[in-house]
Amino acid sequence: MGQDLYRAHPVYAETFDTVCAELDRHLDGPPLRSVVFCEDGSPEADLLGRTAYTQAALFAVGTAAHALVHSWGARPDALMGHSIGELTAAHAAGVLTLPDACALVAARAY
Repeated sequence: MGQDLYRAHPVYAETFDTVCAELDRHLDGPPLRSVVFCEDGSPEADLLGRTAYTQAALFAVGTAAHALVHSWGARPDALMGHSIGELTAAHAAGVLTLPDACALVAARAY
C-alpha cells in the first residue's frame, strides 16, 4: 500500500515516515512502516487486520498522499473524509496538529 508512491516521490516518503514515527508512539508492536510495507504472508501482514494498524496505515497513507498533491500546487477549497478519513482531512486542513491527529487515530482504534 503506497510503496510505489514512496519510492517515486520524496515528499510522499518524508511525510509517510514522519507520520509513521508519530503513530509508532501509540502502537504496541512493530513499527507501522514495516507493517505497511511487509511481504504478503509474513507475520507482520496479519497485523494489518488489527484495527490499530489498519486505522494508522490509512491515516499515514492519506496524509502522505495529501502532502504529495499539495506539493504539486493543488489547494483545495474544502476537505472532507469518511471514518478515519475525517481525521486525515482535519489534519490536512490544519485543524489538528500531527501529534493530536495521531493520538486520536490511536484512541479511535482501541
